[in-house]
Amino acid sequence: MTTLYLIRHAESVSNRDGILCGVTECDLSDEGFEQTVKLAEYAPKFNIDVIYTSPLRRAVKTATALNWYINKQVIIEENLREINLGSWEWKLWEEHGVIPYEDGEDLPAVYDRIAAVINKIVEENDGKTVAVISHGCALCNFMLYVKGLPIERYTEISMLENTAVIKLLYSKSKQKYAVIYENETPHLIN
Repeated sequence: MTTLYLIRHAESVSNRDGILCGVTECDLSDEGFEQTVKLAEYAPKFNIDVIYTSPLRRAVKTATALNWYINKQVIIEENLREINLGSWEWKLWEEHGVIPYEDGEDLPAVYDRIAAVINKIVEENDGKTVAVISHGCALCNFMLYVKGLPIERYTEISMLENTAVIKLLYSKSKQKYAVIYENETPHLIN
């Protein structure tokens, strides 16, 4: 059995300001930095063996903080990146159009990409505890996959809070995930 912690990156400046970010680089907000400090302090309770992260700065900074007190290998995985929103990137949330964006990535492409990469990660880490740092849309798509739901039901999956954790167990023999909990933030409770 493989234990998988899926963690959304800490609050970015774009999250704070209500801006669509996608694959555009942006830094963590002050609140996001505070979230990473709390996540780092909580990290030893996860008993993580290895950390995988999206290459985007907000995810890498979250993964780096997660690793402060546990000193595990951090692997940057390109396919853990967020949806490419094309010309909608860096626009206000309230201005955004309907997915797929004409010059960006559509949800089926994100779904296929994120399912393939996370399945590869768990297969390569059988019996280990793995943390994956990624993004809101990417992780929602993976939860559609885990729950066997079609893309059309995307809006039924709750968007993760920043630094929220999903805990899954993966059975290699059954090739199936079990959801232990979703959208939990025990590290932020004080």
